[in-house]
Amino acid sequence: MSLHEGSQVQEVISALTQFEGELDSIRSSVDELKRSLISYARQEAEKLKEEAVKEASEETQRELDRVQKEAEEEAKKIVAKAEKDVEKLKGRIDKLFDDAVKRVVKDVLGA
Repeated sequence: MSLHEGSQVQEVISALTQFEGELDSIRSSVDELKRSLISYARQEAEKLKEEAVKEASEETQRELDRVQKEAEEEAKKIVAKAEKDVEKLKGRIDKLFDDAVKRVVKDVLGA
């Protein structure tokens, strides 16, 4: 092997060594990017999870508020009807009481 051939072999070896170093550097960069991407994906997933939980909680609260309002309105209707029924009943009791008093007075006075 001549000096010139030895020099060319040395250049090829040097180029391959340099290429191998660059390849290792690229692999290292890719590994770091993969770790960063995975970390970012986890953070974003956690944010989305928290947002979904918040939205679900808010929707649940809105639904509870709606149901409570409906229940309160229905309760008001029931109370109003009950109050009407009580007034009717009081009216009937008063009438019957008046009739009973009249009968007792009539029977006592013998009229």
